[in-house]
Amino acid sequence: MSNVVVLKVSCDGQVKRWLSPTQRGELCYDVVLEGISELFPHLKDYTAKYLDEEGDACTLCPTSFQDFLSLSLETRTSDAKSKPLVLKLDIVENASATLPLPAENNTPAAEIKRVQVGRVLSWHE
Repeated sequence: MSNVVVLKVSCDGQVKRWLSPTQRGELCYDVVLEGISELFPHLKDYTAKYLDEEGDACTLCPTSFQDFLSLSLETRTSDAKSKPLVLKLDIVENASATLPLPAENNTPAAEIKRVQVGRVLSWHE
C-alpha cells in the first residue's frame, strides 16, 4: 500500500495536483491548507468542499477532516490501493462582504420608517 498523498484541487475551472510532503499517516488539516495555498496563492478567503458518499458537497474544516480522509480511503478501488491516495477538493472563493458606505441622509429620524419584509415559504409535493 502506498503512503503517498496527492491533493487534487479544482478552482475556477482549473484542476491542479499537489504532492504532499507528508505520508498518509501524518496528514493533517493544516497540511491540506498548505497545499491549497501553494496551488492557488491568490486565494485568501475560500471554502473547500468534498463529496460525501451521497454526493453532497461538504465543507472541509478541522472537525470534518477525519470524515474527508475516511471517505477518500473508502472510495478507492481495490486496484488503486497500491497507488497514491488522491484527495479531491473543490474550492469556492467567498465573496468579499464589502458594504457600500451609507449616503448622507438629511431626513429627520422621526420621519424614517422601518419596513419589515416577510417571506412566505410553501412546500409543494
